[in-house]
Amino acid sequence: QALLNSDQFSFQKLAIEYCNTKTWTDATRVRNEGALNNHVYPIMGKRDYRKITKQEWLYLIQQIQKKPHPKTGKPIIEMGSRLKGVCKEIYDLAEVTGRIDYNPLAGIEKFIEKHPKQNMLHVKADELPKLLVAIRSYSSRETSIGLQLLSMLACRPNELREAVWSEISFEKATWIIPAKRMKKRIEHHIPLPTQALKLLDELKQYSGQSPYLFRSRSNSNKPISDNTFNKALKTLGYQGKQTPHGFRHIFSTQLRELGFARDHVEASLAHKVGGVEGIYNKAIYLKPRINMMQTW
Repeated sequence: QALLNSDQFSFQKLAIEYCNTKTWTDATRVRNEGALNNHVYPIMGKRDYRKITKQEWLYLIQQIQKKPHPKTGKPIIEMGSRLKGVCKEIYDLAEVTGRIDYNPLAGIEKFIEKHPKQNMLHVKADELPKLLVAIRSYSSRETSIGLQLLSMLACRPNELREAVWSEISFEKATWIIPAKRMKKRIEHHIPLPTQALKLLDELKQYSGQSPYLFRSRSNSNKPISDNTFNKALKTLGYQGKQTPHGFRHIFSTQLRELGFARDHVEASLAHKVGGVEGIYNKAIYLKPRINMMQTW
């Protein structure tokens, strides 16, 4: 009986149980499960999770952070940090279900490398016109349209990259992103200004019969690569100055400067209100956001 249940307390079994409880986007699931397969399971997968010490986890995370990225050669600090968070949540599951008394990953973040956040790199407001001129003249018209839409709509890059035509209503001038594709798992409505509608209409000639706005060149049933927009900005000379995600920061700052209400800006960014207010306030402020998006 002991042999039959030898993997009952294996870390990998616990991790798979945890992963099956999550409602991640497909991209997040591939990233997290892939990272566990590549970096954690070979070392900890068959171990009894109840007997792995805090010191062993700290050493593993530190070693992961020292590994070179296969493309850049730089240490994968952010990957190690993310895996620490995932593994801590895996142990949280064991703790709340009474299988362990304490979480060996608790507090480890104080002793691992901190990855500097770069996902919101953006140009200053007075540099934006020059950037937009460069984007409009980019060699790939589809990618140019994508970057222009990111600057207009302040959506997350993956939300646009994986967008399908069925989400777009030209009649209602609205893009409705289903909850399953949203980071916070809440359906998101984006009013479309006239300029965005014009770009989307033009984009149809490039997507052809693909369900995706931005189709992969090799497979019409898949979206473009997640590096497409980043690569374009790098080609335009904006590496280390502007990222696709950074347009959200510009949008947020400038609309607040223009006097638009914080709640309307936050709703446009699909930010979830925290605390008690977030429980009761489900407003999406669609009507005032229509004017705000057109102004922007």
